[in-house]
Amino acid sequence: SSLLTYGLSSKIFDCSVVTGKDERNPIKPKPQVAITQKEIASAAGSRFILSDVIEAYRSAVREYGKEKIAVVSTPCQALALRKIDAWGHKIGGKAKIIIGLFCLGAFSTKPFFSYLKEKYGLSAKDITKIHLSRELVLSTKQGAIELPLTEAKALLNLGCKTCIDYTSEVADISVGTAYPLKEWSTVIIRTKEGEEF
Repeated sequence: SSLLTYGLSSKIFDCSVVTGKDERNPIKPKPQVAITQKEIASAAGSRFILSDVIEAYRSAVREYGKEKIAVVSTPCQALALRKIDAWGHKIGGKAKIIIGLFCLGAFSTKPFFSYLKEKYGLSAKDITKIHLSRELVLSTKQGAIELPLTEAKALLNLGCKTCIDYTSEVADISVGTAYPLKEWSTVIIRTKEGEEF
């Protein structure tokens, strides 16, 4: 969020593609084009459910007419953006900076929530936050439910189970946890553009 706010205020890029939360259902991800610092701030926090960042990037190019875009993505989404550029796609070449997140996998919305409803009686609207520690912790108004990582891993999107990129190797900058330090992040500069930024 700090990098995006700096880049926007310095006019290094003219918008950011981020994953915020759905107003009606805060646990569900909402890919969006952020043009203001307030919109960037509203998207802060981790999401553990698939988000269509590439569709939001397409929207930034086609609907908003943006030319210098910062994109916050998972490793697979960063790779997709690089392929869009490499293949010379008409929406390519507009990602000024790709900030790739460390990722252990994401859940597919429907199977994940179906499982939670069946096993724990939880609907998506019951969950206020998802946190990863030694377990997958689902916060609700009634308290927290902890899913063992082995149970959570079985619910991951199929493609995530075979992914070999945990740290967004093709991004310009990779950002992830600095566990066990709280309130800290690991930042890896991967490209000349990332270093200059």
